[in-house]
Amino acid sequence: MLYPKVSSGVLAAMFVAIVVAGVGSRAAAQMQTPQSSTSNSNESTQTKIARALSAAPPEVAKAATVVEMDGQGKMTVLRAGTNGFTCMPGDPTAVAQPAQCADEASMQWSRDFAEHKPKPTNTIPGITYVLAGATQRSDSVRSTLQANPSRLGHIG
Repeated sequence: MLYPKVSSGVLAAMFVAIVVAGVGSRAAAQMQTPQSSTSNSNESTQTKIARALSAAPPEVAKAATVVEMDGQGKMTVLRAGTNGFTCMPGDPTAVAQPAQCADEASMQWSRDFAEHKPKPTNTIPGITYVLAGATQRSDSVRSTLQANPSRLGHIG
């Protein structure tokens, strides 16, 4: 079978679309019940920043804002940025709370989803990077709710 030649840029765009559709929607669902972004409050700010930035390509990470959410849903800026991307360290010990970086359109979609709006208020697609990998469980298949989570994007 012959396959058309596809550039790495097209493949990257397809991967981002998959991440936004899959993991991005799962991350937005997690925002409905605010949880602490990190499991260990004794972690240094630099450790949290490094984990958050590991979710994005270096050219995005270098100028991204880094925030974390406390148990009440309040966002705290750990590092200011200038490129419109916001990175969050997630919780490496929790399922479906990966480190991630999102542009403003994706952040708006997540806010709209968390607020149960009938449709997103943004009119352009967003980008969410989860390049450090993630874990998830199926919410629809009852037998997987207690099973070990699936690892996504992990190498090794």
